[in-house]
Amino acid sequence: MDIPDAVQAEFGVQSVSFEELLQESDFIALSCNLTPENHHLLSHPQFQLMKPGVRLVNVARGPLIDETALVAALESGKVAGAALDVFEVEPLHINSPLRQFDQCIFGTHNSSHTKEAVFRVNEMAIQNLLQGLGIKE
Repeated sequence: MDIPDAVQAEFGVQSVSFEELLQESDFIALSCNLTPENHHLLSHPQFQLMKPGVRLVNVARGPLIDETALVAALESGKVAGAALDVFEVEPLHINSPLRQFDQCIFGTHNSSHTKEAVFRVNEMAIQNLLQGLGIKE
C-alpha cells in the first residue's frame, strides 16, 4: 500500500521497500494479519538482510515468523532479542529451541482484556500457585 505524499509529509514518515525496512530497522514489530502471502514473512533471507542486533516483536500471528530461522538468527546474534506472544504452534512446546534464549520473552496473546476476564485469570493464577505450593484455602 502506498502512503500518499501529503500524509508522509504531515507525519514526517518515509515510505520504503520491505527490504530497506529490514536493513535499516533497529526494532521490528509485527502487528498484521496472517495471509497465504505473508506466511513466514520473516525467514532466513529476511533475517540475513537485518542489521546485527535487531530486536523483534510479534504480537500478530505466529506463522509470520519461521521459528527455525529465528533460532538461527538468535544463535548468530543477528537478532539480539525477541518478544513473542504468538508462536507457529501454540502453546509453545516445552522443548522449543526458543526457550533456550535468555533474550527471548514470551507473553500470552490475549485480546479479551475485560475487567472480568483479567480478574478471572488472576484468580486462577493465584489458585494454581497456592495449589502448586500445597497451600489449601
